[in-house]
Amino acid sequence: MIIGAVLLTAYLFPAAARIADWRRMTPLLIAMAVCVPIGNLLLFALEPNLIRRIIGWLIVGASILILSGWRYRGPQGAGASATTGAISGLINGFIGLGGPPLVIYMLALKQSAAVQRANILVFMAIAAVLILGSTFVGGGVTIEASILGALTSPFLWVGGWLGARLFIKLPAELFKKFSLAALIVLGGFVAFL
Repeated sequence: MIIGAVLLTAYLFPAAARIADWRRMTPLLIAMAVCVPIGNLLLFALEPNLIRRIIGWLIVGASILILSGWRYRGPQGAGASATTGAISGLINGFIGLGGPPLVIYMLALKQSAAVQRANILVFMAIAAVLILGSTFVGGGVTIEASILGALTSPFLWVGGWLGARLFIKLPAELFKKFSLAALIVLGGFVAFL
């Protein structure tokens, strides 16, 4: 998944970087960079079935929380950005899905949907590179995993391309509800199967 994510976000990164809110993203990215390797250590230390269930529950829980309309209403300064980056980095390093805390935080900011999306894409691009590097150092990048990554990457790219097109064409609220509903279904399958 990370191999495909690195390549997909490399394609999306330049446009996102031009409109991202770098002042807000800098403390977030620094904290994320520190915490990705810590999460990666957990990945190699815990039992795979437990990890799979944690992934499913995190996806379902975060998606329901966002879909319910709940909004983060706490502080929005450098400390909150760094805390969000640390939590997202830890989860990203652990299971590669640190997006939900980031998305919850980004949706609370008084920014346009385009800037929020750009911030998320910048985070995901940098996180993907850090996760791949950390996983490589930890011994998780094997020939078998690389072949599987190469075989599944085209599906990730098509999904990313389709998502980018739908984001432009669909009303933002409809796109958000559709994406979150799909994540709830996916998370349920991962948690219970």
